[in-house]
Amino acid sequence: FLAHREDSGGEEYAGETLWPHTMYGSSCGGPDAYGEEAALFESERAQTPLPENSMKTGTMRTAIGTLSACAFFAFGASFMTADGGASGGRHVTYLKEMDTTQRTMQERTAAVPERWTQGARADADSSMQLHFAMKHRDDVDMEKELLDVSTPGNPRYGAHFSKKQMDALTQPADATVTAVESWLGRQGMVLSKANKQTSNDFVTLEMTVGQAEALLQAEYYEYTNADGETAIRTPSYSVPSTVDAHLDFVAPTVQFPGLKASVHRIRKVKAADEGGNPPWMSPTGVDSATQEDAADSADSYSYITPDELKTMYNYEGVTANSSTENTQVVTAFLDEYYCTDDLQTFYGKFSTDLKDFTIAAEVGSTTDDHPGCGDEANLDVQYITSTAAGVNTEFWSFSGYSPDKPSINEPFLDFMTYLNNLDTQPSVVSTSYGEDEGSTSTEYATRVQAEFMKAGMRGVTLLFASGDSGVASMFSGKTCTQFTPQWPAGSPWVTAVGATSGVTTETAADFSSGGFSNRWAMPDYQRDTVTQYLEENEKLISTYVLQDLLPPTMYTPNGTMAGRAFPDVSAAGEDFMIVLDGNVYTVDGTSASTPVFAGVVSLVNEQRHKAGLSSLGFLNPMIYTYGSEIFNDVQSGNNPGCSTTGFEAVEGWDPVTGFGSPDYQKFVDIALKMP
Repeated sequence: FLAHREDSGGEEYAGETLWPHTMYGSSCGGPDAYGEEAALFESERAQTPLPENSMKTGTMRTAIGTLSACAFFAFGASFMTADGGASGGRHVTYLKEMDTTQRTMQERTAAVPERWTQGARADADSSMQLHFAMKHRDDVDMEKELLDVSTPGNPRYGAHFSKKQMDALTQPADATVTAVESWLGRQGMVLSKANKQTSNDFVTLEMTVGQAEALLQAEYYEYTNADGETAIRTPSYSVPSTVDAHLDFVAPTVQFPGLKASVHRIRKVKAADEGGNPPWMSPTGVDSATQEDAADSADSYSYITPDELKTMYNYEGVTANSSTENTQVVTAFLDEYYCTDDLQTFYGKFSTDLKDFTIAAEVGSTTDDHPGCGDEANLDVQYITSTAAGVNTEFWSFSGYSPDKPSINEPFLDFMTYLNNLDTQPSVVSTSYGEDEGSTSTEYATRVQAEFMKAGMRGVTLLFASGDSGVASMFSGKTCTQFTPQWPAGSPWVTAVGATSGVTTETAADFSSGGFSNRWAMPDYQRDTVTQYLEENEKLISTYVLQDLLPPTMYTPNGTMAGRAFPDVSAAGEDFMIVLDGNVYTVDGTSASTPVFAGVVSLVNEQRHKAGLSSLGFLNPMIYTYGSEIFNDVQSGNNPGCSTTGFEAVEGWDPVTGFGSPDYQKFVDIALKMP
C-alpha cells in the first residue's frame, strides 16, 4: 500500500499537481497517524463488552488496533523469528479473536420502517454482494472542490475532474485500506479480481448470506410490506472496533428499499371521440371510470404532448446530433422497464420526427429480461427523448424489491457506485424516484452525499423528482403532524425538480413536494434567495412553526437555521400523454417534470459542446445565481398536506416550484456566456 509516482510526476487537476499522500493526507507511518487513530478508537460509540480476562480498553488495545489497521502485514512479519513463525501465527489468531469480541454497532440511527414486517430467516446459501464504504480522508474538502468547478465566476468553473483525478482525490488513507482489507482477509475473504469490484473507496465482495452474517454478527430476515414487496435485511450489525473508524457503512444491511416512483396519477384515454378526433384533441377522451379521483372533471384537462412542451419552453426546432460526448441517462428501480414497441408507437403519435430513434444502451436488467412495461419507465424514456430530440440516451435499471423474489442487493447504492466508477460519464442523469428523508440512516445518507458530490465534480447533472406528496410523507398520505422533506431531492448536491399544472399559464401542481430538509444544512449558494423568501412569507411560516409542523429554527436572532430548501426548479407535471401496452394514457407527477427538465439541460449541453465548452455539471450554483433570468416564474398554487394548504407559489423562488420552469433560449444564452 505504498504510494508510488506515475512517470508523469503526479496527478494534475485545476493547474495543480495532486499527490495523494502529500497534498491530501499522509501515509500510514506519518508522524500524526497514531495520535489521530487513538482518538478515533476511544470514541463514545457503544462497544460490545469484552469477555472476562480479555484485554481491557485502553492505550494498549488502541495501539494494537492501530498497528493492525496501519501495518498488519509488516507487524505480523516481525514475529517471524527462529520459532518458525509461531509468534506471527499467534498474533494473527489474537487479532481474529479481537475481530470477534471487540465490536462496534454500525448505523445506530437506522430502524426497521413500520411498513415492513419481519418474517423467516433468510436462506444462508443465498448469494449477495456486500459493499464496504471506506471513509475518505478528513483533509479532503469535497464541498469546496465541487463548488469551485460549479459556481459561475470561479476561475475553476467547468474544470471537471477526470476519473483518475477523482480517484486520487478520494483515495482513502493507507491505514483505512489496510485495516479493512486485513480484517476481511483474516476472515477468509479472498480479495481477488474474481470477487472484488474495483473501486478506490468501496470494497464489494460476492458472498453468501451465511458468510455475511458471520462477518457482521448479524441475522438476515425476509421482510414484506403491505404492497407484497419483499426484501432481505438485518435489523442491526457490527464490525470490529479496530475497523469502525475506517468504515462509513456496510450494505445491504439495515437500509430498506424505500424508493418510490413519482407517478401521481394515471388515466386511460379512449382511442377517439365520437367524431373520430385523436383523444389529445378532445378532453372527453379521458375515461373517467379509470380516474383515481372521481371528483376530477375530464373537461378540465389540457393535454401535454412533446409539441406543447416545445412551445411552452421555447425550444421549437432545436435538435441534437446523437453522440457519446453528450449522453443523457434515465434511471429505473423497482423492476420498472420501458417497452421499445410503446416507444415507437409514442413517436408515431406524438413525435414523428423521431421515428426509428432507439435507446443507445441498456445497463443492468434489460427490457429483454422483463417484457412487461412500466408506466414510470415508459413516461421517462418517452419524454426525455422527445424533449432532447437526437441526444444519445441510455436506460439504466437497478432492481430493488419485487413481488415474487426477495431482493438482497441495495439498488440505489448500485446505481451511484456504477455511475462514479465509469471512465466516461453521462452529462445528465434523470431519476424520478425518491423517499421520505428519514427513511435512511444518517450514516448511509451522509456517504451517499459524497457520491453525489463526486458525480458533480465529474461534470454530471443529477436531477431528482421532488416527490408527489406535497408537504406530507409519501407513505402516510395527507394525514401527518409534521411536514416531511424528501430524499434525495432534499440533498444540497442534486437538483430537485417540482411540477406545474397548465399550458398557457402555469400554476403549481398541488402534489409537488417541497419544503426544508430536517437533516441537511442550507447551502450558501441558496442562502440569500431562501432567506428573502422566509422574510417575505414570515406570517405563513411562523404559523406552521407554532403548530410544530416546521422546526423552531426557521427563524433565529441571526436570521435562519432552516435546512436545505427544495425544489430548485420545476416543469410541467400534469396530463402527459404516454403510450403503455399500446394504449394512450395521461399521467401526472414530478416523474413527468423531471425528464422534461433533464431534456432541456441536455439541449443546452449540446450547444456548449458545439462551442468547445464543458457540460454544465452541478446546476444549483448557476440556478441561484441567475434565477429569474433563466426561468418562467410560477406565482400561484400550493402543495397541501398535513391538513394545511402547504406552501404558496409566490414571486421568485418558493418551496413548491423553485424558480419555475425553464426558458430554453434564455437558459442557453447565459450558458454560452460562461466558460
